[in-house]
Amino acid sequence: MFRRLCWIAFLLMGHSASRGSAIADGNQSPCTTARAYRDRATASYRRHDLISTVNELREAVRLCPTEPSYKFMLGNALYRAEALQESAKSYEAFLELRPDFFEAHMSLGFVLFELDYKQKAVDQWRIAEETEPESPFARAALAAGFYAIGDVDNALIQYETAITIDPRYGQPEALAIDIRWKPALRAILGNLKDLIKIEGEK
Repeated sequence: MFRRLCWIAFLLMGHSASRGSAIADGNQSPCTTARAYRDRATASYRRHDLISTVNELREAVRLCPTEPSYKFMLGNALYRAEALQESAKSYEAFLELRPDFFEAHMSLGFVLFELDYKQKAVDQWRIAEETEPESPFARAALAAGFYAIGDVDNALIQYETAITIDPRYGQPEALAIDIRWKPALRAILGNLKDLIKIEGEK
């Protein structure tokens, strides 16, 4: 199944908002107060209020810097707000606490690719692929990354593997369901698909 963005409902590492959440008073710990900001951020996101979402998550991170999920959620929200440099920093801060988390490496790779750090994007997607070798998501991203840095042979290997694992990855436009798959990345996969077809006709 195609992976959707984990920030769509803050499901991967976030929590559902509590209807009665309120900012805690001064007698509660900073991390307890941070959870209230997290809940408010989730509610703001559901209202499509990205500015409030980002501000509330910034406050959650400030109050409880040892809680990795707030950094991950902030990276997601900043990406949606097109604040790519800050999004990358937030994912990197998260990965300092959770270096084995597949989705963060994938998301950071997409941000770095958009920032034109193609090799760094490949490095993140390679880590993700090593974490989940059977993931067509990671393989397809690696394929696009390798192609972008001029390594067409490895790009073809990765893309063919992705399609073998999940044939739906052979339809690049279908990946638009995940907003990280920008048109340029989907176009690369389209080029690879054409190359695979040409090789098969020889």
